[in-house]
Amino acid sequence: KFGSMPQILVWLGYLELFGFLAIINMQEGKTDRKPGDFGLRGFYPADAKGQYDMQVKELRNGRLAMLAFSGIATVGVLTQEKWPF
Repeated sequence: KFGSMPQILVWLGYLELFGFLAIINMQEGKTDRKPGDFGLRGFYPADAKGQYDMQVKELRNGRLAMLAFSGIATVGVLTQEKWPF
């Protein structure tokens, strides 16, 4: 009847729980983890300049994505068309 949606919801709930616990540890000063740092370093540069460049690229990509979504939402409101276009 529901398909796989309940299972997806449960697994995403577990991920959110572990992320929340990591944030609590960071706020209490029990770790030196920075916000957004989940320890996934497979393609991350080893030197400081490469890390800085990667962080700037990530910020620019996020900002571009926010602008793109705001444009899509604005067009949706102005044209009253269904989502997605």
